[in-house]
Amino acid sequence: MQSGDEAGTSRFVFGDDPALAGSMTGPEGEKAYVFKGEDEWIKTPGLGKWVKGDKNSSDPQEQIVAATGKLYRALADPEVTAQMVASAPEWTVEQERPVISLENGEDVTAWRIVNKKPYTFLGTAVREHILWFGDDFTPYGSQAESRTGGMLSTTTQHFYDLGKPVTIEAPE
Repeated sequence: MQSGDEAGTSRFVFGDDPALAGSMTGPEGEKAYVFKGEDEWIKTPGLGKWVKGDKNSSDPQEQIVAATGKLYRALADPEVTAQMVASAPEWTVEQERPVISLENGEDVTAWRIVNKKPYTFLGTAVREHILWFGDDFTPYGSQAESRTGGMLSTTTQHFYDLGKPVTIEAPE
């Protein structure tokens, strides 16, 4: 995943026991997160340690981690992605099929599908949204250029090793 000056890798499991874990590295250093069961943990250069979220805590850091974890979970949910795609009224399947180089070393030829007009999703103005799919509709990635709170950002995600086992453990 790449967003602005930050880049990193996430692992996720969706289904009966959803969980996410990963890290992003940017100018301030590495930020890491683990969301498992009902619990969230975040570690940032400013905190220097893992903080477990607790919305009822008197510690503001624990409250922020809990709120941030809930937001990340919502945005990472495949259903939210489907809703975002449905928000764009028209899409174009481009004839040119780019080769996408995935993190696992695999190069794949993808169908490039692009929104025809800007749209708004949950208060965010999306100028360009690109989806890459394989012939069998396997998702290879997405890229969205959006503006929130006056800030323009581009976020790119590539998907690989889909369906392979993933283990996510709580930090110690």
